[in-house]
Amino acid sequence: MTARLGACILAGAASGALALAIMLLVRAALPTRSAPWPLGGPALLVAVGLSFGFGFGVTQGLPGLVSAALLLAALAGAAAEAFRWRPALAALLAVPAAALVVAAAPEGTRVWAAALAGTAVVVVGGLLADVDHRWREQGLAPPLLAVTTTGVLLVVPDTDHAGALAGATAVLALMGWPVPLASLGMSGAFVASSAVAWVALQGGVGRPASIVGALACWGLVLVEPLVDRGTRRGRAGVLRAGAVHAAVVVAASRVAGRGTSPVVAAALAVAFLAAGAVAWRRLAVASSG
Repeated sequence: MTARLGACILAGAASGALALAIMLLVRAALPTRSAPWPLGGPALLVAVGLSFGFGFGVTQGLPGLVSAALLLAALAGAAAEAFRWRPALAALLAVPAAALVVAAAPEGTRVWAAALAGTAVVVVGGLLADVDHRWREQGLAPPLLAVTTTGVLLVVPDTDHAGALAGATAVLALMGWPVPLASLGMSGAFVASSAVAWVALQGGVGRPASIVGALACWGLVLVEPLVDRGTRRGRAGVLRAGAVHAAVVVAASRVAGRGTSPVVAAALAVAFLAAGAVAWRRLAVASSG
């Protein structure tokens, strides 16, 4: 690990720790309820804003368009949460945020890569919101996000912002594990999908195949809502989910996104995601039997 990358990760971790502390203070002031409060959106906004925007002198800052995208993503999710809309409707509200992420793509970004990232903001945000909702009492989504951002860090050639995001989400994983303190909520889901999409574009512009690998690092989030068959969502279910997710992320980051051909990267990513879906389906059937 280079000194610069280490500094980026530490800046992100410090930002995440401050966001987590603020979240815990807010959580302590709220009434007790059976399911964790959806505080992940504000926590992620604080963490990303500090680690990118100020960066403690490490990162190159956060473009205004990205700041606006993250804010719009948070507001879209918060509105859907307040009115108890389904994630699919929230995804439609996140389209303006996706458009801003695309507009903020660095110079030299391929059109297809920008379109893929914009689509990921909407689609992944909806899928992540769905996973977070169904697994909120087990706190699964925050650690899944941390594993995803670690995969992004491992695959993109420019690691400044990826390192800061990985450091921040590693600390914020404590929202969900080992004790579920807060969930991402729809707001946090769309902030997360927007942040990862932009970091993939920013960090992968020099090797477009890495953008494909980075977005494939959403792993289980992309397949679990499609193949879930009544998995028991206890501690064992969280461990199984984490294992499948980590395996797909390692494959996507270390194999699919390491080459130079985006077509090959996409083919490998689809294969790894399909393998993850099969593995999860079998685990789901076994756990419900």
